[in-house]
Amino acid sequence: ADASRAAEAPGDAGTLAVSGGSPPIPPHTCPGEDVLPALRARLVLEVFRAPTLPDAPPDAVEVGVSAAAFDAWTELARADELLFAMDYGTSSTALLLHPAAPRGELVVYHLGHGQGFGAALPILRDLLGRGLHVVVLAMPLTGPNPELPEATVEGAPVPLRGHDSFAALEAAGHPVMHLFVEPVHRAIRHALAVTDVATVHMVGLSGGGWTTVLAAALDPRIRTSVPIAGALPLDLREEARGDLGDFEQLGERPLYRLAGYRELYLLASGPGRAQLQIFNERDECCFSVEGREDALRAMERELRTALGGDPACGDFRVHVVRDQVEHAVTEEALELVAAALAR
Repeated sequence: ADASRAAEAPGDAGTLAVSGGSPPIPPHTCPGEDVLPALRARLVLEVFRAPTLPDAPPDAVEVGVSAAAFDAWTELARADELLFAMDYGTSSTALLLHPAAPRGELVVYHLGHGQGFGAALPILRDLLGRGLHVVVLAMPLTGPNPELPEATVEGAPVPLRGHDSFAALEAAGHPVMHLFVEPVHRAIRHALAVTDVATVHMVGLSGGGWTTVLAAALDPRIRTSVPIAGALPLDLREEARGDLGDFEQLGERPLYRLAGYRELYLLASGPGRAQLQIFNERDECCFSVEGREDALRAMERELRTALGGDPACGDFRVHVVRDQVEHAVTEEALELVAAALAR
């Protein structure tokens, strides 16, 4: 593991201590009722420079869009395209898919690095077939969200090509982490306003799994979250495996000085909520658990103990898809997602 990066996020150093002078998070009957809300409030302020989650409606909505990829789906009643304009000229395009037989629940499905909507079509169809409204989102500057090679900030050129280019903005004192999760929270607000949805879940693959971890930690409306091959605590990562992560996942980001990954998992798993983390055992991309499953299981026990051991107080679980090499959502993972969302 990369000890220098682990050291930059004190909460990931093997305890549940909240960095910045706060006391450790102790195991008690329903933890989170006293410590976690305050931590969440600090994170919201750090990420959004505001005391509340963003709730502005989409900047544009096209109702009833058509696409050859899904026009023939009997599971789909309608597709709407949403556009969210954000800072520095960036934007996020999302789809809100309405099921033919709705059950009153929404799942946000978040794509990973470089993935477009087409990469998730079988997954989206499966979710729609289970009666779920689905919001589909991609990471900033990837998929349907354009790079901005001619971008300027305060009159200075700041080409935005990939996530590493956000480093220059951050170094100049401009916030950037909100660009990864703002569309999630605004899309949830929109879906709640225009549908009869009462329950919200979130699922993501790879970078979308990381986004799921952060968004669920920040937004208590997300009842069940399932990051897939998306995030390990910093002290369990290895540079040789290529899974230190991208710009947004590294310990240098200021938010990890407030809360490490273990704290983020707890924030997403507290009373009335659950997080299921799915990993591919021999993932060829990143976050393979081969050879480090013992440490992963120790973390799982640690967090379940911190939640009090009572499902009513929250739930955190890890599942490993055996012998899986491809960095993808498997049929096994999809069935696990369906079961988790049905609880």
